[in-house]
Amino acid sequence: MTRVWVSGSLAYDRIMDYPGRFGDHIDPTKTHILNLSFAVPTLQQTYGGTAGNIAYGLTQLGCHCGVVASLGADGTMYLKRLRILKVYTKHVQMVGTLPTAGAYVITDRDDNQITGFVVGAASQLPKPPTTRPGDWGMVAAEQGRNMGLLAKHYASRGSPYVFDPGQALTDITVADLRFCIAKAKVVVSNDYEMSIIARRSRVKFGSDQIIITTLGAQGSLVATAGKTLRVRAAKAASVVDPTGAGDAYRAGLMKGLIEGWPLVRTAQLASVVASYAVEALGTQTYTFTIKEITNRYYETFKEKLAYSR
Repeated sequence: MTRVWVSGSLAYDRIMDYPGRFGDHIDPTKTHILNLSFAVPTLQQTYGGTAGNIAYGLTQLGCHCGVVASLGADGTMYLKRLRILKVYTKHVQMVGTLPTAGAYVITDRDDNQITGFVVGAASQLPKPPTTRPGDWGMVAAEQGRNMGLLAKHYASRGSPYVFDPGQALTDITVADLRFCIAKAKVVVSNDYEMSIIARRSRVKFGSDQIIITTLGAQGSLVATAGKTLRVRAAKAASVVDPTGAGDAYRAGLMKGLIEGWPLVRTAQLASVVASYAVEALGTQTYTFTIKEITNRYYETFKEKLAYSR
């Protein structure tokens, strides 16, 4: 049984929607004295965090996964939820002296986001898993030191892993960043983050590595062995909340990788999974049936998807 070990954060998300545009209130000539407040009509608390979101997507796809992350004194409900979802939780650490991590996300009408993240228990790294042949690691955004330690752990065991530093790029040392990239089988980030990776690390990707750059509504770029393929974004029935789309994409990506699918099919499935995430408010609230996901895959790419959970 192949298992995906997902590290990153487990967090409670506090999601706010701002009906206006951030840009209407920002003077680009005075960003050095930025001081703004946005009035929002509602606040919704949901389950989130990079590890939690990706693990949720994997369970929707029928994958076996375990989470390597920490919860705080208020994390009992989250732990119970993971177990209900049949996520392996042996490597979820409970830290009674700290709160569970929390993300405070404001999204404007153009889907621009401002996020404040309270680290809390997410600063603590649980004991890494003993991976078996066929297992994959997913090193998602969290404390930079933790990402570096997990990458070294997977590399020492010969386990392939996906490196997805995301918004944690500001917290990882150049040395750890270079190691995480050099040993990763797959590196995935959005276009803005990928430019930061290139500038900070100055690492030349190997010909056997897979480099995926997500482009939001413009789809994604998949590069390996000197070739780059563009994969279009799947169309959502409606766009309610873009917050969890990236993590849903990662879940679809992992499904294809552990199944050994061709890269194009893998990225196309990731695109379809992401399209369901934006249709629901929150990062762990979307659902789909096998029929629904295969139908949308065909509608988008005009190919049949042989898929099973």
